[in-house]
Amino acid sequence: MSRLSFWAGVLCMAVVGCSGSPNGDPSSNDENAITNAVGTVDIPLTAVNNGIQYQLAAARFTITGAALGKKPKVVIPPADEPVHTETLTVGSYSILLEDGWQLQAKGPGDLAFAPVDAALTTGNPLSFTISRDVATDVVFRFATAAGVVVAIDRGQVNIRIDVSDCSAYDQFTAALGTFTVDCLGTIGPDSYILDAAGYLRRNFDKCPLDDSKLQSINDLLGLQYRKQLLPIGKQCIEGRWTQWKRGFEKSGITQCPLWKKLRPITPPTQDMISKAIPQLPKPGPDPRDRPPIIQQLKEGAFYVVGFPTPPMQQCATPAACAAQCAGGFPGFVVGADGEAVVTDPAYWLLDTVFTPNPDPFLTPGYFHPMSYYGPVPGAIVGHRNRAPFGGEEACSYYASDGMHYLLRLKLNCMDVTDYVSCVSVCLP
Repeated sequence: MSRLSFWAGVLCMAVVGCSGSPNGDPSSNDENAITNAVGTVDIPLTAVNNGIQYQLAAARFTITGAALGKKPKVVIPPADEPVHTETLTVGSYSILLEDGWQLQAKGPGDLAFAPVDAALTTGNPLSFTISRDVATDVVFRFATAAGVVVAIDRGQVNIRIDVSDCSAYDQFTAALGTFTVDCLGTIGPDSYILDAAGYLRRNFDKCPLDDSKLQSINDLLGLQYRKQLLPIGKQCIEGRWTQWKRGFEKSGITQCPLWKKLRPITPPTQDMISKAIPQLPKPGPDPRDRPPIIQQLKEGAFYVVGFPTPPMQQCATPAACAAQCAGGFPGFVVGADGEAVVTDPAYWLLDTVFTPNPDPFLTPGYFHPMSYYGPVPGAIVGHRNRAPFGGEEACSYYASDGMHYLLRLKLNCMDVTDYVSCVSVCLP
């Protein structure tokens, strides 16, 4: 089942190589003509989409390159200028977005632009090349908890700005919900609490059903503290849970049901993985359309839910109550009907240990298509068990040059001296 993505607005920079001769003679093909060919750098700073206006304010770009010598080009366009244009000679360059920028938005009912909390998540500076008749993408990407994704392609060569929302974190909250019900046999507003610093933490010390789930829960809660890896991890895990609990307290629900797992759905068997391999995307440029197999690589689970004594409360069925009680973890419940609940965490977030059976994820030709999951750069974090020592599973990684590459998941712990909170990461 697909996760939500909201494409709302535009912020981009387009670099277009010119193919004409700089001296006005179209037949001139000598080396000097090629050296002196120029391109234009168009910097759109405003956008309108679905009635919402966006602008990048206080932006200062510094462009360096051999063609500029020792004097970089500094671009300080006004935020309300629709498109600012600069001219550059054909060649290789680096562009830096200086500190002090501010992403702003204005809705239909707003009188003025207001700042949007955002963080730059790609490298800075980034490299790009102005060539004749060659298209290239260079992306500055931002993460924000404001609930929008902003992106566009414009011109032949784009330096564009992306803004991603909390929907990318549904994969983590879905897995956290799964580990919770497999640990406790229930989930609700009392399963978690906020600590003194405002971070979400578990409100239980043991897992009566499966004690191995406690480590997985700790690992995912640890994502709130990894600001360099996941800049808005706290906002998207704790923040959404807190917002849900405020609403849940007004729902009139006083009792949450018990959960019992009946059977898995599409578990990662050797046969399943072998059939999926031919349908995986080919690493390289980002495809226009994502293969359907991306949304199928999940181990769903079928649960039955119920109450020892049916309570008198507003939700009509046990499944409806279960879905509301699990609402603090977006993406967790994907189907609820009667007494049945269905969930589907992604394969790379499964805690499955395949020993002594062979790991199907190590089948030659298979990789976790993490970078194709949702808007780019996709997913970069997996469960720690997906990177066992000596058997790291393959994954795909989206780089700032617009290409997908194959890597191996590797263990990454908050504290390298212990394993209290660890995940696997698909990073160079």
